[in-house]
Amino acid sequence: MPYKFLFSFCQILENEKFLLILVDQEKVFIYFDRLPAISAAIQRGQPIKRLNRERVGQDVLFAFDETKRALAVCASKKVPRCLSHRVWASFTVLDQLHLHLFIFDETFKTLQGQGSPVNLAPWYSQASITILHMAFVSGKEEVILVDSSPRARIFSFITLQFR
Repeated sequence: MPYKFLFSFCQILENEKFLLILVDQEKVFIYFDRLPAISAAIQRGQPIKRLNRERVGQDVLFAFDETKRALAVCASKKVPRCLSHRVWASFTVLDQLHLHLFIFDETFKTLQGQGSPVNLAPWYSQASITILHMAFVSGKEEVILVDSSPRARIFSFITLQFR
């Protein structure tokens, strides 16, 4: 039985290079290769990077900046929390929203996490808000996040703040 992936993100780059991100229930698979070689890399099960969706989050958005070799990952996940108050306990599910930054090496052969994930919860405290789109700001180490409120905010990876 063939393995089933869901398409999540792609970007065509210079020199016939192709960034492709596939997901399944458990993992995120990041491929970067020449367009004709992507299919073989998928069949061999050899992505550049695998991310565990349990750690990163289930709802994932991606943005890529070729000039900075940067891949941003915005992910949310539900985290169960049990609060005990003497006699009774309550069970709630909290949404966590994190922004991760990964950098490719100069040859685009490896992809490494840059710093710790940024917790966006202080800026997105309402549980009903969802991040809908994300893109890098051209020439900057910033991403724009468009949410369901509808609002667009620019986050700087330098200051780790919204401007």
